[in-house]
Amino acid sequence: MVQVFKSLFPSRRRRNETLTSCAASPIKRQGLRLVTSTPTPGNPFTLIVLVFAALIRSLFTANAVDYIAFCGPVAVDTRRADLQVASLDTALQAGVASTQPVAWTVANFGGKPVTNGWVDRVYLSTNALVDSGRLLGEFPASAPLATNQSLARIQNITLPADLEPDRDYWWIVVTDAGNAINELNEVNNTYVSDHPCACCARPPPTCEWLR
Repeated sequence: MVQVFKSLFPSRRRRNETLTSCAASPIKRQGLRLVTSTPTPGNPFTLIVLVFAALIRSLFTANAVDYIAFCGPVAVDTRRADLQVASLDTALQAGVASTQPVAWTVANFGGKPVTNGWVDRVYLSTNALVDSGRLLGEFPASAPLATNQSLARIQNITLPADLEPDRDYWWIVVTDAGNAINELNEVNNTYVSDHPCACCARPPPTCEWLR
């Protein structure tokens, strides 16, 4: 329930009004909305919403009314899937135009299972940023993926022949790159390798893996 108190300005409305929801609040003009969230047992989050609207009658119309409305607690369903790249294994050295195995693990850390398929993308970047990286492949993944379940993936990827040798590159994997899954958090889908891969003009005699 929402208890609405009138301001000290006179009006035609009753002194006290009880509304059944915040949507039924008589606030009709600009106001300030402050939202904070606190985890509580049984609900992932509870919103305590404070809505403040103060309108000076003389600045608007003769029927303007000031209200202070206290709303809450309001339960919000946050039980959604949340895909993340939990690990990434790549070579520490690789030759230009060579084929390298790239292994990564996708986990669902959300509150609901993944029921649709999605796409993972693998990039190679000189500065550990996706925006400046080169896309090396897109790899579809099939559902379902239950809560706290992981999917191990490995792909053989051929490096471009025009890579600049004798410099470092970072492997980057982005899960659900096309935003096919309605996730709780859409900004934690990118994983950058902890160490760069040294690109050589020729393939190294042995392949050292980062694990």
